[in-house]
Amino acid sequence: MDEIEYKLNTNNSVLIVNAIDKLISTIKSKYKPIERQRFVNENEELKFLREKCSSKEARVSLTACQGLLALVELGVLEIAHTMSTVVTLLLSAHNYSAIISTMAGLLILDLKARLVPGQQYKCQFSLKSPQHPFITVLEKNAKAEDDVLVQMHALCTHPDYTVSSNSLELLRPVFLWLTCHPKRDCSIRPWQLLLSLPQTTAQSSLLLACLSCQQIYSPESINRSLAAYSAVTEAAVYQQHRERVLALLPMLARLAGQLSKMQRDPRSCYSLIERCFALDAPELRTVAGITLMLLAENLADTSALYLHELFNLCLNIISKYEYSAISLNIFVALSLQWLNLPSYLTAAALKVASKILDTYQDNYKDDTRLHTPNLKANKTFHALLFTDSHLSIVFKLNQNWERMRDSPDNLKTWLDSLSSINEEVKLELLPFLLGMIMEKKEPWYEEIMVKVIKIVVDLVNYKKEVSVQLLPILVYKIANDKSPSVKLECLRALPLMAKTKENVPTIVSVLNKLKANKGAPTSFLIMLYTTLAETQVRCFPYLQEMLVDSGVGKPDELKWELDIAKAVAVKRICEIRPTSHGLELVSVISSILNRCGDRSGGVATCVCVHSLALLWRGAALAPHSTWAALQPKLARDNRHAVQISICKLLSEVPSLRVATPEYDKLVSESVRKLWSFIADGNRPELVEAACDALATYKIDDYKLRDVPEIYRKTVKLPSSFCKTPADAARKPEDVLDYVPCEIWPEVFKYTNQSALPGVQRLAARLIERELRAYRSGVYQHDARQEPASLAHLHCTSVARALVECFRRQAMTPSYDYPDTVLLSILGTLTWEFPKPLPPFELSFVSEVLHRGALWRRAGVTLAARQAQVSLSARRLTDTYLKAVLLRRGQPSCRPAAASPAST
Repeated sequence: MDEIEYKLNTNNSVLIVNAIDKLISTIKSKYKPIERQRFVNENEELKFLREKCSSKEARVSLTACQGLLALVELGVLEIAHTMSTVVTLLLSAHNYSAIISTMAGLLILDLKARLVPGQQYKCQFSLKSPQHPFITVLEKNAKAEDDVLVQMHALCTHPDYTVSSNSLELLRPVFLWLTCHPKRDCSIRPWQLLLSLPQTTAQSSLLLACLSCQQIYSPESINRSLAAYSAVTEAAVYQQHRERVLALLPMLARLAGQLSKMQRDPRSCYSLIERCFALDAPELRTVAGITLMLLAENLADTSALYLHELFNLCLNIISKYEYSAISLNIFVALSLQWLNLPSYLTAAALKVASKILDTYQDNYKDDTRLHTPNLKANKTFHALLFTDSHLSIVFKLNQNWERMRDSPDNLKTWLDSLSSINEEVKLELLPFLLGMIMEKKEPWYEEIMVKVIKIVVDLVNYKKEVSVQLLPILVYKIANDKSPSVKLECLRALPLMAKTKENVPTIVSVLNKLKANKGAPTSFLIMLYTTLAETQVRCFPYLQEMLVDSGVGKPDELKWELDIAKAVAVKRICEIRPTSHGLELVSVISSILNRCGDRSGGVATCVCVHSLALLWRGAALAPHSTWAALQPKLARDNRHAVQISICKLLSEVPSLRVATPEYDKLVSESVRKLWSFIADGNRPELVEAACDALATYKIDDYKLRDVPEIYRKTVKLPSSFCKTPADAARKPEDVLDYVPCEIWPEVFKYTNQSALPGVQRLAARLIERELRAYRSGVYQHDARQEPASLAHLHCTSVARALVECFRRQAMTPSYDYPDTVLLSILGTLTWEFPKPLPPFELSFVSEVLHRGALWRRAGVTLAARQAQVSLSARRLTDTYLKAVLLRRGQPSCRPAAASPAST
């Protein structure tokens, strides 16, 4: 051992080799196969050899490592154990080259040992476990990459065909680690090594696998992806590998798009794309359309600095190839926003853009061939297609478009299906939808275009930035499209683009030109200005100017149509901004009301009255002063629609309750007006509207004198008010400051019989308030005897009056009340109140059950609702159910005492 140690320290290569050789001979002579495990662990010479593998002297460590490899070849050491030993030496190694070259030799031996004739070799290592030895080295020391690449190149170009032909499979995990590791710097050397190898199936497969793992959605990953795709594309162009170039073009366009989105320089991608199309390969027309489509998406994110190169590249593609029209449409649609706002910074680029627009306007020939099947047949493209979700979506859109572009039904079905999808998905489809708007087809396509415009306009509500892209397209279509329906839809959508303030000057300019040139009906213009004011608050003065101007409009326009348009505009503003802009339009409301007194002005008047209701609701106007100004004119208005709108206006009064004399006066005048409509109305709609409005008031809000005489003629003064003949001679309405319950049967009896549903709702609402006010004591009574009636309730009780009237007519009919009235009263009593009526003896209901199905249904319903508080109601219900069961032939059984839950 001393001699060997001496020779190793001489720094003489020959002596070092001689020393290691003697060491190997000694180890081999002492080796006994039976005691291999013990020998490997305890042999001193072998331990010494392993120590020298970590020597600081490069020659010694390299030779010692060769010695370990020789022992494997001689059968003394096992491959797997020796590989583990070499890996453990990484911690103390000073010469990584020696360790890595030993690993390479062991890998060759392992490869040969694992080969089975007739079977394909499969690498046993992976990225994790069992991890490839080279990956272990790289994780321990990143600086060893050069040595690893040298050994990888040696393996791939090994003179032994057995080794070289299987080297890519052996090194597959290492190539994937080097090219796809997310935390590695973007080194191009692994790609250069892979691309320098002969183009075999294994090389193409590994290259594709490495490319498929490239990511483009973060600044770190996009650098690696750019380096990878640049290297692969340059090699493919140099080798004129047309199929590969065809497959790489869409991905390069996507890469350029992501670079633009991250505000990075995309011109290296543009240059590569241009070099690819310079190959003059006819098959590149297959990919020209989808590449142009993907490049168009750059326009939304690119800086002005790179705009000229982008337009130049796309002009070359457009001039050189035939493509589907939708691709050019998308590019033109997205370039219009640049043309719409020219500047000195983009002057040169926009000259090129104008040439592209001229090509679009010159009715270019649409390439109707099917390109997507040929593109999908390309194996490289098909593999890369699913590495990027957006590329997959764009390809699928092209595929679907080729199938359905000439089928109106298929297009309509597809657009209808878009209404139910997520808004984010629609945003992903936005460029394609904009291209569909720019499509020029037969007249049947107009309906399709209108549908697409509506879908895109809806997206503005979800993301207002979409309006910046859409506005120039709408303006272009308004100026150039020949279809009236498309122009109309674009005009309707135009004001909605004001969600982005930068769009306002363009929108106002278009609308002002239409107004000045009288290019559209004034009513339609008012609608557009209304939408504009609604969308952008600072545009209200433009609408106000149109509404205030009495001379607006053409002489041949219909006056009533203009008035309605103004009234609708006022109503919309009062609805969204009553206290600010709504208040400023009161003069317009007054003007319309004064002007629209004839039959043709009824609709405008109704809308204005509704606007006043909105102003009341928004506390923008004082109700009492407004009503004082309106009453002289509207009180005499006999137009039914206007009277109904007055009812709706007066229904707002109770919600504005304040303790002032003016409010009390307004309430008195309102209820008097509503009562007069109920009594005198000859149209059911008016009477029902008045009943619904009156139902919003409390019963304490009106007095007996407010009720029309036809309803109070049966009212008599209570005995407590008739102590002297003079007192008894007084009229009840002059004495009583409340509404006696006796009037309510008369209201049912003398109101227009066609409007009884409205009377029912009025009475039911009053009873509901009455029941909510009752405490539990009202529902407590002597268990042995129910109250015969509700006479114990307050003299204003509506429930008391209706129950008494119906009980009396059921027990001793006077025939003063028609059956429709009695049924309506009974229907009111069976309303779904929050709790039952106070208990009363209900046996009289059985007297009317035989009168017919309507009577029976209402009577049993009343009994069922009262069953939880009334014993007679429970008996009646029980009897009825027994009779039903007997008729059906089923045995009857008396249920347990009913509870509120069971009834």
